[in-house]
Amino acid sequence: MSASIRTKHALATGLAVVLSGGGLAVVAAPAHAETGPVSYTCPVLGTDYQVSVNTDSTAPAKMYVGDTANAVFDSDVVLPPELAKLAYEDLQARSFDGTVAAQGTFSGAALTVTETIPTTSLGDQTTTPAPVLFTATSPATPLKATLAGDLALEAGNLVATLNFTKQDGTQQVVPISCSAPKVNGKPPVVDTVVVVSKSSTALTLSRTRAGYGAPVTATAKVSTPGGTPAGDVTFVVDGVSTKVQVKDGAASLVINQAAVGDNPVSATFTPKDTTHYEGSSATPVNLEVTKAATSTRVKIIGKRVGERTSARIKVVGINKTVPTGKVKLVLRKAGNKGFHKVRRGTLAKGTRGFNLARLGKGKYRVAVKYKGDSNHRRSKTVKRFRVRR
Repeated sequence: MSASIRTKHALATGLAVVLSGGGLAVVAAPAHAETGPVSYTCPVLGTDYQVSVNTDSTAPAKMYVGDTANAVFDSDVVLPPELAKLAYEDLQARSFDGTVAAQGTFSGAALTVTETIPTTSLGDQTTTPAPVLFTATSPATPLKATLAGDLALEAGNLVATLNFTKQDGTQQVVPISCSAPKVNGKPPVVDTVVVVSKSSTALTLSRTRAGYGAPVTATAKVSTPGGTPAGDVTFVVDGVSTKVQVKDGAASLVINQAAVGDNPVSATFTPKDTTHYEGSSATPVNLEVTKAATSTRVKIIGKRVGERTSARIKVVGINKTVPTGKVKLVLRKAGNKGFHKVRRGTLAKGTRGFNLARLGKGKYRVAVKYKGDSNHRRSKTVKRFRVRR
């Protein structure tokens, strides 16, 4: 990228590193921006001079939150001929060296970048003044990414300290504060680095063994070193997927229809911002579902001689589930061993009715057995009743 101030790579995402007030500062910035040539305004002895500065950095194009990268900053500077002539004639300088300092923050942490200006000859400025080019270089500067997003390096203000060496060998130190131009009221953006946050997802169940139909809450907690991102968790139970939005770093699902047996439960986080956050999957947890206990009831209708007598059977799962399967009814009459009626049938929505015909006067005993199904246990009940005239 060519710019008077530029970087080979940006500094980090979500924020922007800016040369400002003699330093760097973090501001919001668009991704992968760059400036054109940046001309600094540098006042010296009451006159403003335009100095072109072109900065590169070796900051990586991508970092992960928590990573530290060492970046070297190089600035190609063009000292304008008018300023070179002033130093040559008024200061009687023949060469110079010095430093360029930038103070500020990177990804929320303090950052200091100091570049060294090598000894540079001013050349002969007596006849035709000529620009003087030099490159200031910094040592490796650690950059630690603590936030996810796009962090931009923006051109801002800086301070240079120039040591001018005179013809007689003496030196004169001249500090120069230079200001960068504003574009729509903001410093020009040089470049950005994408900072990505990894994530981890942990899955827990409120209980790992439950009867059929009993509610079990699966909770997936999503954590990242760069804050809590928005997104969804996809729960998969026995091959059935359910997507739940993450709120306050967690997503929950109530499971109450898992089949009897072992049911692996998995949870996968998918971030809404897939550029700056990575998804993750939790270690699956097994949910063992056992058959649910049931309750069988019978109601006798028609208890008068001459009326048709019927039995209404209802079977209910302990967790309010609806059993299927077969029931058997046996009717006996007290004092009459030869009286024996048997009815068999299949439940429909948990109920079954049987016609017991017209019964004579006396005491009766009805026994009902529910044989269970793949999700429900067996159960039985006994009821005694009297048929009156």
